[in-house]
Amino acid sequence: MINKKRLLVLSFFLIFFFASISSVFVHGAEIDSGDGYATSGYKETQVESLKKSAVNMMRAILEITNTGGDSSRPDSGATVTPSINQPNGNASVTPTNQPYIPKEYDGTKAQYAENVTSIIHTNCADGVVSSRNRTCLTHLQGVMAQSEINELNTSAIDHGFVQCVSCARAMAKATGGTYDGYGNANQHIGKKVNGYKYISTKSINELYKVIPGALFVKNVGAYGHIGFVSEVMRDSNNRPVAFRAFECNLQKNGYVSHERILSVNSVTGFQIPI
Repeated sequence: MINKKRLLVLSFFLIFFFASISSVFVHGAEIDSGDGYATSGYKETQVESLKKSAVNMMRAILEITNTGGDSSRPDSGATVTPSINQPNGNASVTPTNQPYIPKEYDGTKAQYAENVTSIIHTNCADGVVSSRNRTCLTHLQGVMAQSEINELNTSAIDHGFVQCVSCARAMAKATGGTYDGYGNANQHIGKKVNGYKYISTKSINELYKVIPGALFVKNVGAYGHIGFVSEVMRDSNNRPVAFRAFECNLQKNGYVSHERILSVNSVTGFQIPI
């Protein structure tokens, strides 16, 4: 009999291992100036290959854990939860033995982030917003206030592609926040912003404050990376263990996404609305 706990630990190790490797290929060289984390020359084929390998390994491990170690016996208890308006058209699989639950799912913020992503992917080529195609942002009218659209538009003009800080600021304001922090993404680590409190992931006793509407910050590359938290997953003890992110300019220049679920411990900290 295969030990389920060990397999689950192994599965999480593989997720973070492949995520960290893919970031090496993705991050590449940064643009000289900008208000966020820019990338260029990334190796898309290698990244996709890494992602597929990680998914295949996860599926194999989850299949074994769901069948008590006997991969020949299927488990009828697994559930498939399709994603709503997923830009790539793929469904997300949520195994019944997932070690966290979407206890603090914020339907309003998560759905709004999904809608914004869907509009951009439908009207902006390849889901990318740049200085050349920024007129595609006009399709957000009626969904996002003109001031937030202008912020995205200005970011694309100034830096060639929409930047992660501008996206995070626009999403925070569009969903009822007032985030007015500027500068490169890594400058938001520990930054004092009116209406927000910075919490490091090392502050274990304060992490329970992480909620949808917060901004995550990661110290990576020359400029760092920042994004909007749309959904929080908590364990049985109500501790936040993962979150879903709306982010820009990570996988490739100007790319807008609402795809990743990140471990709380995989980032440097959070700007929490207070």
